[in-house]
Amino acid sequence: MMLSDCNMSTEVSTDEVQQNNRIGAPKLMAALAVIACVLTMFSGCGSFSIIGTWKNNGPDNWSSTHSTTVTFTEDNCNVYSPKDAYTLTKNADGTYDLEVDGRSGGGTFLKVTVKDNDHIVLSNRATSMNLERIK
Repeated sequence: MMLSDCNMSTEVSTDEVQQNNRIGAPKLMAALAVIACVLTMFSGCGSFSIIGTWKNNGPDNWSSTHSTTVTFTEDNCNVYSPKDAYTLTKNADGTYDLEVDGRSGGGTFLKVTVKDNDHIVLSNRATSMNLERIK
């Protein structure tokens, strides 16, 4: 076998590998996208969303308007004032920390205990508020 034959064979082999990589890469990316979608769906199992309207089922109320409902949208809530900003963070023990920033100034931290997707308890050191989802 001549040296030039080996080089030609190597070049053809390299071209074939490159072509296979170009064909295989989209398939690999599609497979990874499917896997990511499936994992995302399963990670949502049992997840909790606070977004909605909640009715206060107890005697305590922190709202400045003394409302019997608390509404959480993607952007704000009305725990203390009509347009409070909030951040909800999940803890390792399954509870959540709710930081509420209202017109009155700095943030207030509340603990959110999820009984189920439609029943939660907001609490601070002194009191708690039982909420039931109505929307």
